[in-house]
Amino acid sequence: MCPRCGSLVGSEDDECVECGLRTGTPQHGLASLWKLLNKYGSTTSILVGFIVVVYAGMVILNGGIISDRRSGLLQGLLFGFDPNILLRCGMQYPNYVEHGQSWRLVSAMFLHGGLVHVAFNVYMLLQLGRLCELYFDARRTFILFFLSGLFGFIGSYLFGKTSVGASGAVLGLAGAVMVKARFSSGGIDQMIFASIGRWVVMVLLLSFLPMIDWVGHVFGLVAGGGIGYLLIWEGGVRPRVHLGLFWACVVILLCCLAMAAHFCLYNPPPYYVFR
Repeated sequence: MCPRCGSLVGSEDDECVECGLRTGTPQHGLASLWKLLNKYGSTTSILVGFIVVVYAGMVILNGGIISDRRSGLLQGLLFGFDPNILLRCGMQYPNYVEHGQSWRLVSAMFLHGGLVHVAFNVYMLLQLGRLCELYFDARRTFILFFLSGLFGFIGSYLFGKTSVGASGAVLGLAGAVMVKARFSSGGIDQMIFASIGRWVVMVLLLSFLPMIDWVGHVFGLVAGGGIGYLLIWEGGVRPRVHLGLFWACVVILLCCLAMAAHFCLYNPPPYYVFR
């Protein structure tokens, strides 16, 4: 099956007759950065690996998984990091974004408040990311993740909410997969649509609990569904546009992460407002 358009490809064919994708090559995905990634990597594994590395770095800065300022094991596992550490590493904080640190709208999607938070998001990213790569491809999966997370944090900023996490981006992947499954005619596609739909409803209901950013979840879900529709729309966004959008997202991501790293290294506490 062609990873871009979903059409069947002959076992001896090296190109999809519908969309022209050369199958078996790294041209369709994030693996085009390095040919070896076509065999050993994917967008999902790269994103998960980076989130885990960032979490490990935050644990080192925090001096452990649970901050001394947090009371109780459960609360510590859910929100174990000192807020100053989160702010130092790039948390989306409306006051700082308003005063020029717009890179926080990107860096925040790779930060998490505690062990349970990062474990849940990584688990769902592994499930939905792989499915999204089957429905779309690695390149478009990265576009969906990045733009959904970005729009999610833009919504949080507009509503004055402080937040971190990849939940908005993951819900964006869910929205895109649901759109793709909804407009596919297969019975399995409809089962996937119903299954993910039930999960999305559950997550949205839980989003209204204290300390959870429901705005980022809703904005990420809507953005992912809308972008997913544009990516699959007949006669819509062409492969060259996909490629240009992909590289634009990569450049923006790298620039924002570089600014976040610079801030983290050269602005230690007590610069922060949280006490």
